[in-house]
Amino acid sequence: QWESANCSEGQYVVLFPGSWEDKTRNIKDPNGRLISNNRVCDEYNGHFEVTYIDYPKHSPEDDAVVLGSEIDVLVEFHGCQPDLEQPITLKAPDDQVFAGRELSFQLLDDRVRRYRIYIVKNRLFLVWAEVYSEKRAPDAMKFLTSFRLIGNIPKQGWPSQYLPEEPKPDRRTAVPSKKEDRGTAVPEKK
Repeated sequence: QWESANCSEGQYVVLFPGSWEDKTRNIKDPNGRLISNNRVCDEYNGHFEVTYIDYPKHSPEDDAVVLGSEIDVLVEFHGCQPDLEQPITLKAPDDQVFAGRELSFQLLDDRVRRYRIYIVKNRLFLVWAEVYSEKRAPDAMKFLTSFRLIGNIPKQGWPSQYLPEEPKPDRRTAVPSKKEDRGTAVPEKK
């Protein structure tokens, strides 16, 4: 029951092996906080997800640095180097080609995680699948290879800005609660 999921805001289409849900969360970037947009499917003995993040500034010379830092995050998360790491590309409908990397991690309990990371102008896509046995690895590849860009890619990229910092609680203004007066008897002076 593979279903085509067309995300017009993210400008992509992908096949999911079941129903999906959309989620957003804030992520911490060295320069501030950004919104991460996620489409997630937990079905068919696996986890399938597409995440995209729009960065406020983009320079094509930084693409390799951004890809490298994303790979470093995944390596740190898994605590090991990937079993597979290779360069890949993603073609847009207007024939532009964008850089990417594919990585695969074999986990100790036979789970397999495969990632594809792409940089499209100022948008970073993280397309990944986790399947719970080696027999399901073809499902992960079917999902990953079905990912396509749709629509027109903006020349300057997508609008984005860093979110304002969340207010931190002021610990100095906390007022301790008063203890109840229990009517302690005070001896009278004689």
